[in-house]
Amino acid sequence: MCGAGFGGGNHGFNLSLEVGRYWGRDSVENNLKYLFGFGGGISATSESREDAIGAKIPHNDYSSTLYRNDGPEIELYLRGGRQIAGPILLTAIFGLAVQPTIQYSVSNVTGWYWEGNKDKKVYVIGGGGAYITMSRKAGVFVDYSSRRGLGFALAFHL
Repeated sequence: MCGAGFGGGNHGFNLSLEVGRYWGRDSVENNLKYLFGFGGGISATSESREDAIGAKIPHNDYSSTLYRNDGPEIELYLRGGRQIAGPILLTAIFGLAVQPTIQYSVSNVTGWYWEGNKDKKVYVIGGGGAYITMSRKAGVFVDYSSRRGLGFALAFHL
């Protein structure tokens, strides 16, 4: 499965790739009954300042400290699903996301931005949606994730 989305807690455009196993088909319409997947994604969420000086502020006369994202957010998640009606499976998502962050201080003396501590934030991902079987070899996902927001993906069965 490959997909894209926008919104959610990371406020950025994201791309994802997932591999999984689909099994069990109903005897009437040959629709999938269950799915399980493992996926990962990357979100373009960097808010780094190009004009910041790459060192800690050399004095204590500063007015504010800003915390910003400092690179892409990386996500890993699990997905499970079960058929609820005909070609529709209800799915749930659970995982973790890691976002590098950076602290900026603004000097009262010069007005310049100075880089401070770098860190990483870890977020729990939760969400759910639907998988719709389009044919014996393909389907679509529509879901919402707490970090990735609204997502859409195409899935191909090998």
